[in-house]
Amino acid sequence: MKLTIGKSTASFIYLILFCAALAISTASGVSDRYPEIIFFVYLAGTLLFLLFISRGDFKTTNDKLIFWGATAVKIAYALYRFPISNIAYPHLSGDAGGFWRTAVQYYGGDFDRVYTTYPYVLNFEFHIFGKNVLCCCLTNIVLSMLMVLLVIKVLNKFNIYGNGRFFATFISALLVYGIQVSNSILRESIYFAFVTASFYMYIEYIGSKRQSRLYLALLFMIPVLILHIGYFPVAAVYIFDVFSHEKVRTNREFANRAIIIAVFVVFVVFASRLSSTDYVTKGRGIEGIISRIVGANSDEFMGEAGSRYLAGLKITSIPTFILYSPIKFIYYMFSPLPTNWRGLTDILAFLLDGCVHLACLLTSIKCLNKLKRENSDGRHDADIRILRVGFWSVVLCGFVFGLGTATAGTAIRHRDVMIGVESLLIGISAYYLKKSVPVATVQADALRCD
Repeated sequence: MKLTIGKSTASFIYLILFCAALAISTASGVSDRYPEIIFFVYLAGTLLFLLFISRGDFKTTNDKLIFWGATAVKIAYALYRFPISNIAYPHLSGDAGGFWRTAVQYYGGDFDRVYTTYPYVLNFEFHIFGKNVLCCCLTNIVLSMLMVLLVIKVLNKFNIYGNGRFFATFISALLVYGIQVSNSILRESIYFAFVTASFYMYIEYIGSKRQSRLYLALLFMIPVLILHIGYFPVAAVYIFDVFSHEKVRTNREFANRAIIIAVFVVFVVFASRLSSTDYVTKGRGIEGIISRIVGANSDEFMGEAGSRYLAGLKITSIPTFILYSPIKFIYYMFSPLPTNWRGLTDILAFLLDGCVHLACLLTSIKCLNKLKRENSDGRHDADIRILRVGFWSVVLCGFVFGLGTATAGTAIRHRDVMIGVESLLIGISAYYLKKSVPVATVQADALRCD
């Protein structure tokens, strides 16, 4: 019996062995004495990893140009932001500075300070390549490019080419905030990769009905939920979709699904710290619950930032929740809106970021309506299901984060986490809106798992 190892498995085995070798050098003190050399070694190793894992996935010249062009742009921007001379002592402010300083304390053995869970991730990275800001940036860049590669893989499954493929690849690779966040000490690149990987696995599940793919889709959401519970609607949409589209045939199937829901609910409660009843018994009520889930309260954390919006709208009760949440959703998804423009920067942010999310929602709705009209024989059931799952994941995450977000900058930071999913919605929708779909099912082959 011949044992074969897939391309992706071999690539990750290589990455693990490479990082293990670096960790040995770090344990011996070499990485912290020669951080510049370690950076170039790590750069070469990660580029080889991307080269291996992307082999065979690029079907067009644009795929190669966008993928490697975006990689080069992000690396160049990292070198511009953080000179090699200050590689171990970067100047960082805001959340990035808090994460870095806390991780440095953890690396030195001092665990007294608590600044979310992300510094533990950074501390783990430090034990691989030392206290090295450029290596941390490279890790984020690799994660963001894995998101792009997953987008390309889904486009290949759907046999999508032309403008739909170009826009989906370009947006996922070169969205302005994606370039910026990949070159800072922030959590978002982890979200980029794992949310998109989760959606990819759920698409595989819809096509194959293999339970392992469903479990992997939920498993990939766990790192995201540990770092920020606000993205729980993605997993919730998966669970709802499974129950609403697939009949329970046996008691065993019912028990399995009940266990999935129970584990998910318990995880959300404890990860979001809602297990503390103080938020209800001490008068915090819905306002306290929102601040716990979203992780930011507009009064406590947002201050009087110049990009602040809807400062007077506070959700303190169920009626205000019903009244204000749609308004907050609109501002969250598309800000900075024209009513809040302060200059050219805000205009560009709206055009280059807000309009992308607007295009995603509008094209998804239009495509869903078209596919439903052409689905009298059920040939588009899988397509409609995939689009609905992606659409509602984006929308419900928007509602959750919209409740506790009050500045355009914070809104951009959180909403762009879903850009991998949104890029696929744009690409798939553009493909079907332009194409006159034949009676034969395109997705019968496209959704068949390898």
